[in-house]
Amino acid sequence: MDTDQKAREGYHAALQMISYQGVVIWSAFQSLLTANAVLIALAGAGAALKPLKLDLPLIKLLTIILCVLGLIVCLSWVLITARNRDHYHYWFAWARRYEKEIFESEVAMIQRGEAFSNGAYVEEVKMIMGCVARLSKVLWLHFVVIAAFVVLWIYVFVLAISSVG
Repeated sequence: MDTDQKAREGYHAALQMISYQGVVIWSAFQSLLTANAVLIALAGAGAALKPLKLDLPLIKLLTIILCVLGLIVCLSWVLITARNRDHYHYWFAWARRYEKEIFESEVAMIQRGEAFSNGAYVEEVKMIMGCVARLSKVLWLHFVVIAAFVVLWIYVFVLAISSVG
């Protein structure tokens, strides 16, 4: 197998891994979003017993435990998201490397895609990514969703603590 063929196979493998890693990222996001939603519903139900004048110390304790578990899930979510995104960028780096070796400059879609995502005008397709799209990186939006859950967990925790006594 010659060097060009090896590079083509490496390029193909990198593209497959980019696709796979994208699926992994969204699967992890959906799973952890669902886990948080279920836990927050259970914890919220426990914290909501205070207005009903039900004094159930076990429910309050379980609510506090669920809040702690929820915050641990959020921390895990951040770490999983960061790791998955790094793998995703790793495979793109390999694809760009092999693309340079194999193709002429006019076929450098992955190269141009990186420039496009950074706001550069791509002459070959006559496009530039808009300002709002450049500012709304998916990774940061994932972290915004996670932060929203952290705020909810703290709120439910405060409700649960304030109902103790």
